[in-house]
Amino acid sequence: MSNTIMNTREKIVDKALKMFNERGIEYVGLRELAGLLDMRVSNITYYFPTKDDLVFEISSRLAVSNSEIIVEDSNITMAGFLKMLNRVFENHYRFRCLLLSFVHVMTQNKVVADAYKKTQSVRSAT
Repeated sequence: MSNTIMNTREKIVDKALKMFNERGIEYVGLRELAGLLDMRVSNITYYFPTKDDLVFEISSRLAVSNSEIIVEDSNITMAGFLKMLNRVFENHYRFRCLLLSFVHVMTQNKVVADAYKKTQSVRSAT
């Protein structure tokens, strides 16, 4: 993808995450988001055809970020474990909209719910 496409996509995700964190996922619409970004709704739907697609992108970023932090280490010390846990909590704060709107997201967005269940089952198996 070109830099312009990535920049626009990142601007959308960054502003959506900010607004979702402030007000909750279910209380921010694409029209409002487009207005805050000074763009048309069609600019957003070019990258994310539905709001659910945008929420999935945000949830995927949290999952990837946490997966990079949560590693199996049989020699981990208590200090190392606490450091890892602190980084996970920092991620959860950065993506707090997903936790604040957890029930809504899990019941309304099947793709996110399925991805969450899959990630949890993989983590439980290790």
